[in-house]
Amino acid sequence: MLLRSSLPACFVLAITVLPQPARAWGTPGHRLICEQAWDELQPAAERGVRAALGVTSKEDFAARCQHTEIKPHDLMSLPSGARDVNYERDCPDQRSCPAREIERAFADISALRGDVGEAILRLAHFTGEVHQPLSVGYAADRNGLDTRAVFLGRSTNMHAIWNDELVMAPRSPQAADTGFDLRVITNYLERPQWTQSTPLAWATESYWIMRTPATGYLGNPGDLAFDEVYVAQNKLTALEQIEKAGIRLSHLLNRAFGDPGASLPVSSRPVD
Repeated sequence: MLLRSSLPACFVLAITVLPQPARAWGTPGHRLICEQAWDELQPAAERGVRAALGVTSKEDFAARCQHTEIKPHDLMSLPSGARDVNYERDCPDQRSCPAREIERAFADISALRGDVGEAILRLAHFTGEVHQPLSVGYAADRNGLDTRAVFLGRSTNMHAIWNDELVMAPRSPQAADTGFDLRVITNYLERPQWTQSTPLAWATESYWIMRTPATGYLGNPGDLAFDEVYVAQNKLTALEQIEKAGIRLSHLLNRAFGDPGASLPVSSRPVD
């Protein structure tokens, strides 16, 4: 039971009280990411975020982490059958993508360049987006936006299921506490490794989640129905992605504002 408390309370409580979102990890997903990040900020980063955004609390910061419309930079669209993420092919400068936008926002904050508050919100937004598995999908169906589906009896599409509907869906009682506890233990042990990779690696993680049979995306002909079994198979994966995004966002902010303990790699290439 002690390990259960290591999972942030926002993942246990906020999912049940936040309103149904319109789209895009959903505003609830983005808020959860920012709440998680706030709890991990070092003093210098917290002071920087407070000053740049004029916020005074975790709740104020989370309220700024809103997102209601999918834009081209939110997606990393790969050719069908691609074996892996290719930065130059899948994220060209002229089109960009979440991974590249994370690098740019991080550079702006680190250099105190331009509107730092706006850069913090961009960093939070794109860190969230790169962890949504269908943000790294196939161009042929616009990352699942064009693949119709029925989720818990409602007409929707595959992208929307992973953006918000899966996160908001109640967890089936059949998904026993044992599975939840094992995921918490795994996260507790693996958490230090979450911050030792680049945004491109995070996109690759999302891509391989997207390709797993459990997501129902790969080879989906459209108009498939997904029920409580799908929720039991995938909800914890979605919540883990949100938790990873929050932890990684905090490390990006800690490093950008000069915390000496933040050693997160940001890019393997110069930022334009």
